[in-house]
Amino acid sequence: LTKSINLNIRELLEKTKLVQTTEKLQWLDWIPVALFFIISVAIGVFLGWKQKRDEEKNRDNLDDQNAQNLLSGGRVMKGWPVSLSVTAACMSAVTILGLPVEMYTYGTMYYWSFFTYFFVACIVAFIFLPVIYDLNLTNAYEYFQLRFESVFLEKLASTSFLVTNLIYMGIVTYAPALALSQLSTIRVVDAAALTAITCTLYTFIGGLKAVIWVDVFQA
Repeated sequence: LTKSINLNIRELLEKTKLVQTTEKLQWLDWIPVALFFIISVAIGVFLGWKQKRDEEKNRDNLDDQNAQNLLSGGRVMKGWPVSLSVTAACMSAVTILGLPVEMYTYGTMYYWSFFTYFFVACIVAFIFLPVIYDLNLTNAYEYFQLRFESVFLEKLASTSFLVTNLIYMGIVTYAPALALSQLSTIRVVDAAALTAITCTLYTFIGGLKAVIWVDVFQA
């Protein structure tokens, strides 16, 4: 057939295309992308405004309430949004972009890591979290100060966590920025800055509640 029509396979496929496609995002494609960033920031702004309104109604122990709302969501969050938030937090861009490549290149051995996730989640949920929750701690590192009476150990553990997560967040931010830059004319640096600024805004304004509900929206 290709000899009779004097076309090779590639040329034949190009000629028979019924739908014209482009490698870059068109203006209609940018609408859901823009809505994603706008809604994420709007959730943080709304929850931050709601929190300020509630604080003005009850000015007793204002500093303690502010800290509790920002760092622990006021300890009033339900189980289902928290579970969705944890699930969305575990599904980063590295997982979405890297896992298919891992499976394609090295096979399905990665499935075995899911068993470790299950057992670690059970240990954290049934052993560590009840202790931290009953002690009314905002993070696990405060337990080191109470248990070992050592501020140095608490600071060392929290600093190690911050350094590790700063490196991790750089990789996680770079992955979607790289994907977005390949589909548009936006540079990788600008896409990474847009993602980082959006996340910082809704976290700073709305606190942990905003983080949880934005994760629910993304999930």
